[in-house]
Amino acid sequence: MESAATWFCPDCWHEVNPEAQTCPLCGSDLAKQQRVDYETKLIRALDHRMADRRLIAARVLGQIGGTRAVRALIKLAERGDDPYASAEAVRALARIGGHQATEFLKKANAHPSAVVRHAARRATSA
Repeated sequence: MESAATWFCPDCWHEVNPEAQTCPLCGSDLAKQQRVDYETKLIRALDHRMADRRLIAARVLGQIGGTRAVRALIKLAERGDDPYASAEAVRALARIGGHQATEFLKKANAHPSAVVRHAARRATSA
């Protein structure tokens, strides 16, 4: 039975065969990547080339309280190419909390995207 999932190299995001041991494009050791912890995989997915993967990763990091992800979530929230992933990053930062996240949420109230500003306002008023 053929797998319906699409597999990507976590270093260059090139599509790879799920059975591959190394990425044919960048040479990354894919077997080694399987031993990386879940939070680190989610943090890497914040840079995924597919927008829905970035959004999902941000949402899950917020749900699990991924404190190591704060910097990467701020970076995603500051991006201008996907306001929905940026807004999800803002919501994740609100769930995670902490000084760095809280300071960014204050700044996000002036974000150029209305979607992100709305998420920031809801997060800071809760």
